[in-house]
Amino acid sequence: MSNRDSRQFTRELVADHPHLRLIYDEHLEDQDGDLLPHLLMADIGRWIVSEQDTNPLRVLQLLSWLELHFSGGGVMDDVDNVIAVSFIEQLPLPWEPGADVVLLLGQKMKEQHEQFFPSTIGPRGCVQGEKTHEPNAQDPAFTFADLSFLPSHLQSGARCDPNGEMSWPASQAPAVIEALAGSGRRVLGLDIRDYQDDGTFIEVPWWSYTGSDVQEACAIALAILGHNDLPGEWVLITW
Repeated sequence: MSNRDSRQFTRELVADHPHLRLIYDEHLEDQDGDLLPHLLMADIGRWIVSEQDTNPLRVLQLLSWLELHFSGGGVMDDVDNVIAVSFIEQLPLPWEPGADVVLLLGQKMKEQHEQFFPSTIGPRGCVQGEKTHEPNAQDPAFTFADLSFLPSHLQSGARCDPNGEMSWPASQAPAVIEALAGSGRRVLGLDIRDYQDDGTFIEVPWWSYTGSDVQEACAIALAILGHNDLPGEWVLITW
């Protein structure tokens, strides 16, 4: 299968659905004329969720169009990745407003949604976690990431797991993401953690990125944190 161009795909999407033109134009204005397919798809996804009751025909037509262009299963190309990661994976949780939109998905997109969120795991794959710790250089069990690219207050704000995973308070996460991009590091994923009083936590996989563009990953990650009500106060950042 040849790799379809995701920028051309989003242009065709808007051309076939003129009512999305305003979203497209606002996206280009916000990005100084640069078209970021993942970020635009996330904006369109929010429009779908918000308009499913007031504009059901347009929403169904758009979902049918996406279903037609989504390969589903096997190896994904850039277009499949945009639809899967920035639309399907970002749909509302079962207890959030607009979650019924999942019922409107075509078969291929619905199967992809099930892969992201298997019913045996629970909403967005919530998992129970063990206690984490503040970084302790004297503990040989810890594997530390190099945080020298971060300002001192972001280094000290980090929470470190024994396996080297690093998380930050949600208030600091955007600054960490920007610092990662500024140092040429690509953000690969965000998980949200809700810590309990005993130090254990509930972790919710929130977003992942499989592209290669450092700045695009940064822009999408910042947008994801800015547009969603987070189910926890800590953000595990993978890069």
